[in-house]
Amino acid sequence: MKKLKIVVSCILAMVMLAVSTVPVFANEEDDLSIAKAQVLDYAYQCESLYVFYYHMTPIDVPIWSNESTQRMKDVVEKVRNEVDNCATIEEVDDYHALLDDAVGKMCISSSELQWMLDYMKNDYNSTGYYEDETYSELKNIYETAQSAIKSGIDIDIHNAYIDMRNELNKLCGYNLVRYDVNMDGEFNIKDCTLMQLKLADLMDFNSSQNYVAGFYHNSTIKEVTEKQLMLANLSDIEYVKEIETNFVELDPSIRNYLGTDYETSNPMYNYDRYVWWT
Repeated sequence: MKKLKIVVSCILAMVMLAVSTVPVFANEEDDLSIAKAQVLDYAYQCESLYVFYYHMTPIDVPIWSNESTQRMKDVVEKVRNEVDNCATIEEVDDYHALLDDAVGKMCISSSELQWMLDYMKNDYNSTGYYEDETYSELKNIYETAQSAIKSGIDIDIHNAYIDMRNELNKLCGYNLVRYDVNMDGEFNIKDCTLMQLKLADLMDFNSSQNYVAGFYHNSTIKEVTEKQLMLANLSDIEYVKEIETNFVELDPSIRNYLGTDYETSNPMYNYDRYVWWT
């Protein structure tokens, strides 16, 4: 009888152990399935953002380099093809890390940097307007960008682009007197004359002059007429002397421009870069 009790006790213990183990295995399987679903969703988000730009038409953010885009495509495909074969969460985490690495290596296209070089060429060629320290910084950044374009190295192009964007913000904030394109400290008829020459393609403006004048790619001579009326107190528009600048500085580590203020904080860049707006 005693032996029977011992046998029964052992059987009951084994049954209890088996029953208690089932939820543990079930939970582990559930956690693994969740982890796989999460990394697949992450892959989808990366593809949508870095390859398809969320199907924006037209695109109103900087585009990524071909090398960056292809790397992301390859990683997304690898995750989709292989993550279901993972036996542990640790293995799934490795695929998440691959996506993180691809995101961190995304670099801006050389076409974006070339646009900045063309856009700021008049700044580089400007004489007598910017003080020596400002011009020296501009010259260094501009020539570094030129070298980056020639090198074709993704990360150098990316960093040069960021520097150019931030330098443009500095130049647009160089003179805060509205319409003072000759930088004598006030808005007067001399400024209007220079604006007329600029719009008649008889002289070039640098970025600071364009910004204080409020000139974009589609500005016309009518705008100068409005300013002249303002000077003569014949306009209903009140002249506000100081320009406010709320530019957002770009961080080279940022890899997402959608839904941010990066593209819109400097209206001159925003309107001139994405000309479909107007």
